[in-house]
Amino acid sequence: MKHHVLLLLLISVFNFIVIQESFAACNPGIATNLKLSDKKSCSIKLSWSPSTGQVNYYKVKYRVTGTTGWNSAKKVDLDLSYTFTDLNPSTSYDFAVTAYCKDGTSGENAIKTGSTTSCTIPETTTLNVFNNHSAIISWSGCPSSFNQLRYRKASSSTWFYVSTGSLQTVTLTTLSTNTAYVYQLVACKDTADNWSKIDSFTTTVARPNILFIILDDSRYDSFSSNGGPSWFHTSNMDRISKEGANFKVSCVVFSFCVPSRASIVTGLYPHKNGAVSNTSDITPGLPTTATILDSAGYYTGWIGKYHIDVSPQPGYDYWLGTKVNSGTDEFNNLQYNYNGTLKTINGHDTKTVTDSSAVFVDRHYTQNFFLTVAYHGPHNPFIPQPQYSGIYADDPMPVPPNTAPYTVNYPSFLYKQLPPTWYIAPSDIPPLYEGYFEMLAGIDEGIGEILQKLTDYDILDNTLVIFTSDNGYIFGEHGLFNKRLAYDPSIRVPLFVRYPAWYSANTVINNQIALNVDFAPTILAAAGIKTPYNFDGASLKDLSDGLVNRQYIYYEYIYSSAVVKLPYIRAVRSLNDMYISYGCNSQTEEFFDLTIDPLENTNQINKSSYSSLINTFRNQLATFETTLHDNYLTPISTCSLLNPQKNEEVNYTDSDLDIDPSQLIVYPVPATKEIDYYFISRSDDANAKLVLTNLYGEVVQQQPLNVAHGENAGNLNLNPNLTSGLYYLTVNCASARLTSRIVINPE
Repeated sequence: MKHHVLLLLLISVFNFIVIQESFAACNPGIATNLKLSDKKSCSIKLSWSPSTGQVNYYKVKYRVTGTTGWNSAKKVDLDLSYTFTDLNPSTSYDFAVTAYCKDGTSGENAIKTGSTTSCTIPETTTLNVFNNHSAIISWSGCPSSFNQLRYRKASSSTWFYVSTGSLQTVTLTTLSTNTAYVYQLVACKDTADNWSKIDSFTTTVARPNILFIILDDSRYDSFSSNGGPSWFHTSNMDRISKEGANFKVSCVVFSFCVPSRASIVTGLYPHKNGAVSNTSDITPGLPTTATILDSAGYYTGWIGKYHIDVSPQPGYDYWLGTKVNSGTDEFNNLQYNYNGTLKTINGHDTKTVTDSSAVFVDRHYTQNFFLTVAYHGPHNPFIPQPQYSGIYADDPMPVPPNTAPYTVNYPSFLYKQLPPTWYIAPSDIPPLYEGYFEMLAGIDEGIGEILQKLTDYDILDNTLVIFTSDNGYIFGEHGLFNKRLAYDPSIRVPLFVRYPAWYSANTVINNQIALNVDFAPTILAAAGIKTPYNFDGASLKDLSDGLVNRQYIYYEYIYSSAVVKLPYIRAVRSLNDMYISYGCNSQTEEFFDLTIDPLENTNQINKSSYSSLINTFRNQLATFETTLHDNYLTPISTCSLLNPQKNEEVNYTDSDLDIDPSQLIVYPVPATKEIDYYFISRSDDANAKLVLTNLYGEVVQQQPLNVAHGENAGNLNLNPNLTSGLYYLTVNCASARLTSRIVINPE
């Protein structure tokens, strides 16, 4: 029993000692070295040195000097500073910090007295120069009703003042382009010595907005700027030309809706981008102007006829794609794919496209935008808006002077195997042309509304405006009424470009040929995007500046065998001449001297005086096929040149060329085991060569050739290891070269 009592006594004494030591150890002490800094009109920072006691956390509080009530204390853990906010300007405050033990025991208040300032100098938080004449400046600081900004050009001493009241942001407009500015901020009623330090920004020649306007089946010669009818006035379309550049000779690389539009958005020939017919699509994953510009920060939109697909395409932030009612009324109360949802919009397509484009500008004029406005007009059937119907009933329509069909030296398929809709009688041209021009008049008004929107928002001069068509249209020339063919009315399109940074008013480019594969590199060049996308085209700016010298262009049409039975077509055009080659089993070619025959009335292919020039174009065609990797040169169709006019009688003299290139004949087509050839030489050459190359220009077979004066004939036994495909047989002499295409299908 005594032992138990003694044990309890010892335990009690031990606990008393521990408790006493615990109480004795928790003396938080008092914070020292209090300092006030960062004094503003609405805040002050309090800092201190650690207390000498055992501190678990601190609490801070404040009161107006001379009062007794503190505001609610705030726990700050073991931090050694705290910024008091929501204070009043020009006011004296007591600021206290108190040390605490874990059990809540507190030390003495350490107090520091100080006053807020009468106002605070603002600090810039964001500066956004969002185009070449505007900037948004925002700042932080204590609340004030006297916020004000002043700015001036860095080169000037004159300040401009903007009072914003309680707002801490301002938008500066009407700034000069590419100019350095300085500015200061103040939030005090008394501005003297209270301005912020001088800050600066520079406006630049900002990336332009891009407005791409594309018509459907519009001829190049319908507009006043291009010699259109004297009674037809398109003031808004022509305004683009008059205030910018008119590319007098502009062509498409494939005169058909889908292939042309695919070339426009990819910058590639259809045989490269995959869209080789109206039922094909662009190869998935190919970059387009929309995907590139969208990733570069542009807001992208397509409004109107895309035709490749009605559903939204990659890269577009806004999509309103026309769903054309083919074969019925293609213009009224159509369905549109609106960002993935089909909806019917009542009214004429021209008005729908115009109104939607105007709203697009309303909503996005403060952003860099890329908008394609794709009118369906003036595509046949010609259904104008009601207010334009009949307005040209009394005007003479531009019926072409060459409505008679070809009679000599023309492709056999031209008047035999095409659908009846491909032909038109002269008497049917005027009423159809009347509807065509009525549709263009409505489109011109719509373009005027869009240009006015750009003017209203003061962004027209910083917008690259491109006006063109997806292809031209043969409107009665040689009895034809369609496109696809390589004749000028089919492949030539209007091209007007307005962009003051590039072109002064009334610029005319008539020494270069522009192509629709040039649009993608042009748009990216204007946007300042210099990434190697391996386009087939070039920037129009480089073309007009002479940095690109394009002597020839290449045209293609892929074989079709459904309702429209056409062989494949390849053509080479220069400013002065047009050479057309057809995929026929008999050599079928056309050559037009555009300097004396701009209407392409006379095929000079069998005229000996042109033979050397024709051979140049044949060789250029072979070069294009190789460099552009054109592998669509099959199948061979059954067709020929009808009613050919033979060459004039030739007198072989030593002063003539070594070889008359128009006389080369290669057969059979296709070849299997051997190639037979025939040509005429006007001199001897014992060192000539016969060379067979594949589509990529690689020599696959060759043999020496002893050329005699006069007629030459022979054969080439084909290498049995050759694969099926297109090849070129070339006769190389010392001063001439003759090339002919041949299809080989080894057995």
